Amino acid sequence: MKTIRYFILVLFAVSTVSCSERHFISDTEYRSTVDSLFNVRKQLFGTSDAFAFTENSLLTSEEYEAMQFLYAFMPLSDMADYDNGFFLQNVRLAFTARREMTWGKDIPEDIFRHFVLPVRVNNENLDTSRSVFYRELKPRIEHLSLHDAALEINHWCHEKVAYAPSDSRTSSPLATVRSAIGRCGEESTFAVAAMRAAGIPARQVYTPRWAHTDDNHAWIEVWVDGKWHYMGACEPEPVLDLGWFSAPAKRTMLLHTKVFGKYDAQDEVIAQTPCYTEINVTENYAPIKTVQIKVVDTQGKTVENATVDFGLYNYAEFYPIVSKTTNADGIATLTSGLGDLVVWVRKDNLYGFRQLKVSKQSELTLVIDRQSGDTGSFDYTLTPPSELPLTTKISDEQRQKNEERLQTENAIRQQYESGFYTKEKAMTLAKELKMDAEKVWLYLEASRGNYAEIEKFLRNVTPEQRYLALMLLDVISQKDLRDAPADILLHHLQFAEVYSKDFADSVFFARYVLNPRVANEMLSSYRNLFTTDEALRQKLRQNPEEALTFFRSYGTVNDALNPQRIPLSVKGFAFLKTGDAHSAGIAAVGFLRSLGIAARREPATSKWQYFFNGQWNDFSPEGKTVAVSQPQGKLLLDFTPDPTMKTPQYEVHYTLAKFANGKFTTLNTADDGTIFGEKDLVNKAFDLDTGYYLLTTGRRMADGSVLSHLEFFTVKEHKTLRVPLIIHSANEQVQVIGNINPEATMVLQTGLKPTTILQTTGRGYFVLALLEAKKEPVNHALHDIAAVASEFEKWGRPMVFLFPNKTELNTFDANEFKTLPQNIIFGIDEQAVVYNMLKTSMDLSARNLPIFVIADSFGRVVFISQGYRIGLGEQLLNVVKKL
Repeated sequence: MKTIRYFILVLFAVSTVSCSERHFISDTEYRSTVDSLFNVRKQLFGTSDAFAFTENSLLTSEEYEAMQFLYAFMPLSDMADYDNGFFLQNVRLAFTARREMTWGKDIPEDIFRHFVLPVRVNNENLDTSRSVFYRELKPRIEHLSLHDAALEINHWCHEKVAYAPSDSRTSSPLATVRSAIGRCGEESTFAVAAMRAAGIPARQVYTPRWAHTDDNHAWIEVWVDGKWHYMGACEPEPVLDLGWFSAPAKRTMLLHTKVFGKYDAQDEVIAQTPCYTEINVTENYAPIKTVQIKVVDTQGKTVENATVDFGLYNYAEFYPIVSKTTNADGIATLTSGLGDLVVWVRKDNLYGFRQLKVSKQSELTLVIDRQSGDTGSFDYTLTPPSELPLTTKISDEQRQKNEERLQTENAIRQQYESGFYTKEKAMTLAKELKMDAEKVWLYLEASRGNYAEIEKFLRNVTPEQRYLALMLLDVISQKDLRDAPADILLHHLQFAEVYSKDFADSVFFARYVLNPRVANEMLSSYRNLFTTDEALRQKLRQNPEEALTFFRSYGTVNDALNPQRIPLSVKGFAFLKTGDAHSAGIAAVGFLRSLGIAARREPATSKWQYFFNGQWNDFSPEGKTVAVSQPQGKLLLDFTPDPTMKTPQYEVHYTLAKFANGKFTTLNTADDGTIFGEKDLVNKAFDLDTGYYLLTTGRRMADGSVLSHLEFFTVKEHKTLRVPLIIHSANEQVQVIGNINPEATMVLQTGLKPTTILQTTGRGYFVLALLEAKKEPVNHALHDIAAVASEFEKWGRPMVFLFPNKTELNTFDANEFKTLPQNIIFGIDEQAVVYNMLKTSMDLSARNLPIFVIADSFGRVVFISQGYRIGLGEQLLNVVKKL
C-alpha cells in the first residue's frame, strides 16, 4: 500500500463494456447479487482510496466482473493493505493459467471462481507468489494431465518446504518458501497457492481439533476430474487421497473448509458470512451422523437465537469446533463424527451444558439454567471415534519409488538451506559493526532465508542505534526474523529511538514501545501516520486517555465485514479508518507506542492495556476505559501429586476460563509458554481478576479417551480461594496386549552387522520405535519425548529408535528436538524386518508411522501406538512408571 496510490490500472466500467464480451459470471442472478454486494461496499468505503475507481476501457467484461467479485467479498484487511493493481494482476494471471493449461477449459465456472481466482487461502499475508510460482511450474507440468500435474506440484512443494512447528501467525507463500519450513497451516496455504497459480482448483481443509489427541491439522484438496481429492501439503504420495493423516481423519469429529464468497455448496453449510462460506466436508473422510440440539428455558419453552457451541476436549479445554444459532423452534443441528462432545448453549448471560455421545444419541435437549456464580463439579469420560482401516493402499514398488523421490527432494531443499547465513560470516559482520557476536549469529541463524533483510537492517543503523537494534530483534518473534523487511524494522527503530531515554528498563521499552509487533497483524510502517503535528503528539503523550480519545475519533469499529478476523495492519487501519474490534485494538496499541506510551495486548486475558503511573491500565479501543486497575483476588490450585504425575502442565492437563456474556473464554499462555509470568500455577497463590471462572482438567488415555473434570467458582476481591485441581486417573494395571519377536534383527547406527532387539536391550522392558525422517507425526512424537527426557533417563531402560534405511537415518537431525533421552539407541530396520514382524504380531492394518511399542525381553507387549498422537511422551511415561 502506497501513501498515494498509483493511478489505478483497474477501473471498473460497467456501462462501457460491450454486450458481446464474455461474462466471468454467466449466472445473471448470481451476477446481480455480486453487483449489489459490491455497491454496498463501495458506498461504505467509497471515500477512501480503496475505491478510487475510474473508468478504464482496457478492462474486459471478465476482468471487471472478476474484480467486482473479489471486492464484494474480500475481508477488510485485503481492502486496506493491498491496492487494486495487485488484485488485477492476480486476476489476469488466473485467466492466463486457465487459457494456457490444457485442463483450464474443463474447469467449471463456479469452481474456477471460488477455488482458482481468489488469492487468499486463510489468514496469511498476501504476496506475488502467483506470478513467481506460475513461471516456475509451467514448464514442469504443462505436458501433464490435471491428475498428474496435481501430484507433481506437491512434489515441487516438498522440494521447497518441510514441516516445522511455529506460532499461529501464517506467513505468506513466498516467505514460507524463503524459510523452507512451515507448520501445517503454512504448508497447506503455500500448496493451495501453488495449485491455484497453475489453474488447478484447490482448497485448504482443517480439522479445528482432533478428537483422539491434542492439536489440529490442515491439508489440501484438489479438484480433479470432477471430484475433490485430498493430499498432504508438501507431503507427496504416489496417489491422491493418501496421507499420514488418513487414519486420524477417519476419527475426526469435524472437517471444514472456508470458500471465498457466497457459494452454493452441496455439503452442509456451517456458516455463511459476508466474506466466505464455511462448509462441512467430514462425510468425505469419516463416518458421520446428524444430531439435533433443542434448547429450552427453565419453563420448558424453546429458545430462539441461542448460541450453541459444540465443544471438543483438546488441550485441556472444550474447544468450540462449531458454533450455531437455534432457529424459531429452538433447534440447531450438526453433522459430525461419532465421538463425544460437550455442548454449551448461551443467551442473555445465561448458559447450560451437557455431554453428547454422537454415536449413541441423535437428539439432545439442553436447558439454559445456569448463571454467573453458580458452583458445581462435573466429571465426564469422553470417547473419540473408533479407529478404522485405511481404504487407499499402494504397492511396495510405488512406495519405494516415492521414497526415492522424497530423498532427492530433501537434498534439493537442503542444498538451498546450505546457502543460509553461516556462523563464520555472522562473526565477521559482528566484528565489522562492533556488535555482540553471539546475538548477531542468533538472529541471522533464525532468519533463515530472510538473512539479507536482517543483515540490511543491521548495516543501516547508526553506531548509536546498534544496541537498540539488537533489542528490537530480540523482542520480535522467530517468524518475524524470517519474514520482516528491513525497511519496516528501520522505520520503527528510527521513530521510537527518541523515547528510549525516558525508560530506565531497556527491556521494558523494547517490548512495549520499540516492538513493531502487537499481535498477529502484518507488520507495517505506521509511527508517523496518525498525526504529524509534533505539538499535538507531545500533548497526547502526557495523557494516554486523551490520546485514546483522539484515536477513537480517528477511526470506527466494524466487525461485520471481517468475519475471519484477519487483522488489518496498523497502517491499513490508518488508511481505511475502520476495522474490526481486534484490528482496532492492534491499531490503538500501535498508536500509543508511536507516542512513546508503553502498550500491549495482555496475552492471558487478551485485554488492551497501556502503562501509566506505574501500572497497567485496561482500555477499550472503541469506548470508555474499562478500569484503571481491575479488582483482583488470589487463586490457589491445590494439587496432590501421584506416581504418574508430579506437576500438571497448563494447556496440557488443565486450563482456566473466565465467564463473560454467557461464555467461558480460556486464559492463554504467552509465546514463551508462561501464563501471568509463571511456567505453572499449581500449589501457589497467584493474582487473578475477580469474576466467575471454570477450571477444566483432563487426562488423555492411550486409546485417545479423556477423563475430564469441570469445576466452577468465583474469585472475589482481596480474597484467596483454594480450589482442588483434580486430574482423574484410570488406575488401570498394565496388561499384556500382544506378543512380538525380540529376536527380530536390525542394524545399529554404531554397528555394521545385524543384531537382534534382545541383544541390544538385554533383559527387561524397552521402548521400540519405527520412525521416518522429516515427517510431521514423527516430529510431534519426538518433541513430546524430548520434553520429558530426564524422566526416561531416570527409568534407564533402552529405547530403540529405527529408521527404514541409512538415507533416512542420515537425514534425521536429533538437534531439532532439543535434548532427546540419552538412553535412545538409533538404528536401521533393514528390509523392514522389524516392521513386518510388528505388522504380523500386532495385526497392524497399514504402514502408519511412527509406531511405538513397550515390551519386555520375552516379547510381551504392554503398549502400542501407531500414527499421529500428541502427548505421546507422557503416555509412554505413564506406562513405564507402572512397570
